[in-house]
Amino acid sequence: MFTLQALGVPEFRAPAHLRNGHVQTIGGAVLRQAPARFAYTSRIRLATPDGDWFEVDCALHALGAKEDAVRPAAVVLHGLESCARGLQSMHLANMFYRCLGADVYAMNFRGCSGALNATHKSYHLGETADLQLLIERLVANDDRRRPRPLLLAGFSLGGNVIVKYLGESAAHARRHGVAAAAVYCVPFDAVTSQPVLDSGLLNRYVYSRRFVRSIQRKIAARHAVLAATEPPPYDLSRVLAARTIGEIDDAYIAPTYGFADRWDYYRRCSCGQFLAAVRSPLLVVNAWDDPFYDTSAYPTAEQLHNEQVQLVYTQHGGHCGFLERWMPGARPPWVCDLFASWFQTALQRWRRDGVEEPSEPAAIFAE
Repeated sequence: MFTLQALGVPEFRAPAHLRNGHVQTIGGAVLRQAPARFAYTSRIRLATPDGDWFEVDCALHALGAKEDAVRPAAVVLHGLESCARGLQSMHLANMFYRCLGADVYAMNFRGCSGALNATHKSYHLGETADLQLLIERLVANDDRRRPRPLLLAGFSLGGNVIVKYLGESAAHARRHGVAAAAVYCVPFDAVTSQPVLDSGLLNRYVYSRRFVRSIQRKIAARHAVLAATEPPPYDLSRVLAARTIGEIDDAYIAPTYGFADRWDYYRRCSCGQFLAAVRSPLLVVNAWDDPFYDTSAYPTAEQLHNEQVQLVYTQHGGHCGFLERWMPGARPPWVCDLFASWFQTALQRWRRDGVEEPSEPAAIFAE
């Protein structure tokens, strides 16, 4: 049976003055520092079948080490309007690199690496094609008989993409050596959670507005370069008039990706519906006081009936906060300690089993 104690990790406990979802969310973003002495070693650009590209920041160990034969590869996915060099991604990458000895590949979703892309598309909750392409490239460049173990981690929107990929492409994930995944602060049901992000003073005028302005700047910049030769599938004036994430999704995401409207987009891409189909060990961590989500939509283990998926809900933590002290410095978030133990356990199981392309991998923690 799964417990935090089985992983040797204590429960997350916020001190009394940090037991507020907004304090956790904002404090985690502005008070925490990047991990000390960690830096990516290179950046690669992958071309996509639709004529575009995305970039991946890499932290790779020196070649020739005896551990190379079993060294895992880790993929990190960031959240909405973040990037591979954001604090959350850097701490996850540092955890993989230093604690697990993994080679790290931190994706920048299209438009998030600092350069204009070649098409009007960007990324969204359910866009798994670029993740699948990266995984296939990693496997194609691995000449071992059995692919080295692949680990996936992400948060918020990036976590949603990982869960959706694992659920809709279970066979693909197994075939390409996905040993385990872990995500946190994911929107199980965007239909009920997106209106939460767009309502209330802090949500609407601090969080949502910041996202909207960043998205609008990128869309306008691409439009200025591409519109003359590639007519956009959206109305720019409507995009620029948007004031909420929901309005952006209606004006840009829906027409660009072929959804009927934002509600169709949310219904088809929310990760909660894919959890039951996941066939790789997956850890999901969310906080009950996350101000971005409708927490009544959080699923239970009894509803999933899937021993591959382990759910951890903390009383506090906000959205990607998990502050255990007022001034955390460069100390990693609590979720990084938890993820390190989770992945270590998963790797032990993967190496012990030694099964090539299992039809039904055993759960890390079975009843």
